[in-house]
Amino acid sequence: HRPPAFRTLVLGADEEGFARTGQALEAQLYRRFTCEERCTESVGGGDSTSLAAGEEWLLLLRAGDVIPPHALFWFAWAILQQPGARFIYADEGRLDASGRRGDPQFKPDWSLAHARSAPFTGRAAAYHSQSLLAAGGWPRGASAAESHDAALRLADAVGEDAIVHIPAILLHGSGDMRAEEQARFMESVHRHLVRRGENARVEHGPAGTCRVRPVLPPGPPLVSIIVPTRD
Repeated sequence: HRPPAFRTLVLGADEEGFARTGQALEAQLYRRFTCEERCTESVGGGDSTSLAAGEEWLLLLRAGDVIPPHALFWFAWAILQQPGARFIYADEGRLDASGRRGDPQFKPDWSLAHARSAPFTGRAAAYHSQSLLAAGGWPRGASAAESHDAALRLADAVGEDAIVHIPAILLHGSGDMRAEEQARFMESVHRHLVRRGENARVEHGPAGTCRVRPVLPPGPPLVSIIVPTRD
């Protein structure tokens, strides 16, 4: 298979953060990538159609994010090992105000049931450009909620086998999920259920999660419980 090419978009307006993220990109061991800086918090809408480029993969970063020198190599290796992959996510950590790394987030492999309750895929992710456009377009920003919405859309469009997890920390960034991001996550779960024709409610859960509660028919079916006691 042909080695994959990446396009990285750096979002934000923090010049110091741009410089830090740019240095991390310049240090990448895997060199088949291009980098674009965008002083904005939005990628979606009309911009997304101008970014399509064959078999490219897209990475969305915030100004200030730091990825290790082997990050793109890891993503490329996963793509070559699993040609059917269309969304690849990795573990990640946090940067504090002084730039020190900590708070590692070791994520589970893909699970649809888990994906409906928490946006665990996070921001350390690579998207197959053409597939994501066909599934509804690029995320509008580099948030965990937007990334998870893309994962759900791709899982619905091309199957859950297209979602791949790399068990390695490939991004350090800042910022936790805000209240509006949780609302967007819940909306994405609702749209996912509609796409699948499932009648269910999406309710708030603790710590940025949500609960999916199936809506029972007006006349719920009778359930019989049989408990064998001998023989």
